Amino acid sequence: MGEDIYLLDTPGLLWPRIDNQLAALRLAASGAVKDEVVDTGELCAFLLTFIDSHYPGALEARYGITVPEASGEERDYVTDTVIGAERLEKGLAILEACGRARGCLVKGGGVDTARAAALVLDDFRAGKIGKISLDFPEVLDEEIDISVRNEEAANRKKEKQAERKANYRNRKNAKR
Repeated sequence: MGEDIYLLDTPGLLWPRIDNQLAALRLAASGAVKDEVVDTGELCAFLLTFIDSHYPGALEARYGITVPEASGEERDYVTDTVIGAERLEKGLAILEACGRARGCLVKGGGVDTARAAALVLDDFRAGKIGKISLDFPEVLDEEIDISVRNEEAANRKKEKQAERKANYRNRKNAKR
């Protein structure tokens, strides 16, 4: 950062369940969630499309590839909370190109996508692709909205359950 400013990252705690898929993907991409519990191919597809969308030229510079065009309509990768088919397809095509460029090949000339995904994730986490942030104000605003909606839905569910229990008790007491 600057000579007089230090950025310190200290270990934190993660919730046992993360409801927001975008937040979960970003945490997994950063290494906060173990690779063993996620599909690294899909995770890498998310990461590669995010980097391609927000940091044009970064993948070309690191891997010497031409990023394939997406089929279909481009989408907003910041606030989209699920991996759509088009994005997954594009991300896997980029992963394949990165794998070829880095020599992650199997017999017959195919790409070892698991090895390529591990390599790309390691490069990202080590900062070799560049200074990349997965957090933007728009992302955080969307996550707050998602959290509020999830909390409201959970509260409505609890209220309905309490109402059902009260109705059950009332019917049971009325029969006596």
